[in-house]
Amino acid sequence: MLGIATTFDRAAALAPDALLDRARETLAEAGVGDGEGTLVLDAHLAAQGGGERMAMLLEALEARRGAVSVIALEGESGLFGRPALAALDKEESLAAITSTEASLRRAAAIGARFVVLRLGWVEGARRDWTFARDRFHRRALPISLGQRLVAARDQVAPAHVDRARAALDRLCRLADSVGVRLLLKNGQRYVELPSPREVGLLLGDLHGAPLGSLFDLPAAHLPDVMGIYPLALTEAAFGGGPLVYAGDACGAIGALEPGHGELGRARIAEALKRQKDAVIALRPWAALTAQEVTRALGLLRQLTPH
Repeated sequence: MLGIATTFDRAAALAPDALLDRARETLAEAGVGDGEGTLVLDAHLAAQGGGERMAMLLEALEARRGAVSVIALEGESGLFGRPALAALDKEESLAAITSTEASLRRAAAIGARFVVLRLGWVEGARRDWTFARDRFHRRALPISLGQRLVAARDQVAPAHVDRARAALDRLCRLADSVGVRLLLKNGQRYVELPSPREVGLLLGDLHGAPLGSLFDLPAAHLPDVMGIYPLALTEAAFGGGPLVYAGDACGAIGALEPGHGELGRARIAEALKRQKDAVIALRPWAALTAQEVTRALGLLRQLTPH
């Protein structure tokens, strides 16, 4: 299967039926046959209009049950201005748990198999991220400095990981009861949770729970070119899961058409070959045109092992 995330609609903010029609048309134009295409519902949908837009979209999906497939919903945790599961503040973490529980129930109601999670940021390293980003943009971030910043982040991260572990333990019980699996996604910024090492710890501690990983190839590109985490390390830690986000990337911008970024088609094809059992999804950069999104999907279809 080949999927597309609703990030393609951020600028237009189409009505639910029009959004679903546009997604089906895009998949068809990219050469994805009936029964081979699927959707990922972007986390920002739930944050728009106080959740009203997501509710309307779910109603539209229910009316079209069987005609439109949704493989995953993204949880709101970790979005700017939204509660995070790994927050040290107990009330914030509880609010994020409640939000994610609602996402799990929505996923079960429309037959989605996964809820994709971001855990949040390492709060003590937020200022370091601004510094690192600015140095990177000025091409003044040596590897030695990047590694010192990561070490500083890792010193204050354990408390966040403990909070995330407790939240995931509770969420996994609900996920198991509703038949949905939680997927932890690699972040684009090194101050996001979990890191490649931390995802291994969390998956090991919760072994046997309905919890896995999602490898986001475009997101893995930025920490690689910053000299923070090699792309191969992120792929090894988060790869092998049932869902992969694919596409090209240029610095912090992704996902682009394969061949229109710094990864290139060959590197993308190589990564997809190692994720051959996963569903591949394009989570397009919101500024791409409709034609660029269609071309990107078509190229991913060509690069995906059959």
